[in-house]
Amino acid sequence: MENAVGRDEVRIAAVFYRQAGASQEEAGKIVSALGLGPDVAQSLTECPVIGGAQGIAGLPGRTVLSGDFFDK
Repeated sequence: MENAVGRDEVRIAAVFYRQAGASQEEAGKIVSALGLGPDVAQSLTECPVIGGAQGIAGLPGRTVLSGDFFDK
């Protein structure tokens, strides 16, 4: 996924967990790599869910650091 999108895995995980919004270009690359439709691309660019300052200890960081995100 990193190679397809051109961003690091923490950034991509943050988009998937809705803690960051993707640019139009990033969203297009993500849905293309996963074989998803334009409706999904649009949702990836929407404002993220704000729940609190989690930083690297948040879900994207923890998931990537534990190795669970891209191994499934």
